[in-house]
Amino acid sequence: MKKIIIASLLSLAFYSCESKVHKNFDINEKELIEAVSSLPQDIQENVKANPSGFLDGIEDLINTSQDLLLLVDKKHNLGSDYAPEDLVLLSTYPELFVRKGREQMLMMREILIENLIQMSKDADKLGIELELSSCYRSYSTQQRTFNYWVSIDGEEIASTYSARPGASQHQLGTAVDFGSIEPEYEFTPAGQWLYKNAWKYGFSLSYPKDMDAVTGYIYEIWHYRYIGREAAAFEVAFFNRVQQYMLEFWHYNKDFFIEKYIGA
Repeated sequence: MKKIIIASLLSLAFYSCESKVHKNFDINEKELIEAVSSLPQDIQENVKANPSGFLDGIEDLINTSQDLLLLVDKKHNLGSDYAPEDLVLLSTYPELFVRKGREQMLMMREILIENLIQMSKDADKLGIELELSSCYRSYSTQQRTFNYWVSIDGEEIASTYSARPGASQHQLGTAVDFGSIEPEYEFTPAGQWLYKNAWKYGFSLSYPKDMDAVTGYIYEIWHYRYIGREAAAFEVAFFNRVQQYMLEFWHYNKDFFIEKYIGA
């Protein structure tokens, strides 16, 4: 009897590994575990605990505008001619708080404006002003910005907090710096509210605390990037709020999952 039970359990385990773990993906648990094996162990455990939910998130990424998920970092750069086509001037929206003196400068992509306005309104109801300090920067503007900081701190130090041209998320038109652009922003009502709530509106903290070895940059509590509500929720649920892990994973694995996606 004991041998029969063991054989049945082994058979069940084999069947579980070979059967699909999501109705919309032609993928079994073994393939999924292998696909995430390069991720940190705690993220792998998140996936193993809820494989179907993870694939729900992957499905959301597949159906997200892929330009919102572009990997832009020190190793993956944008060309000098890259510029979004739907940039809008933020000062034309009275619901937004644009830093004084920058009314004719700050632009972001129109695709995110509705969510940015909603986030600003919801914070404002609590007496919190989300001041917009820096947004879209062209390749040439980033070149000048980086050169300036190099002249102040030298290239080695400057590269820990300022991106070289082509490596800046600001060139995407979906990144925004809030408030003072100083470490103290972490302790302000606005900084704390954003950390807790920005993801609900599709904005992801790009450079979290103690993650400079992963992101390439020091902690920037003021720097958020719009990736869409579904992608931001997926990042929180499975990638421990580390944008770099999710975008890197998607960059290198999206073709695999799209191939496995039955609805593709």
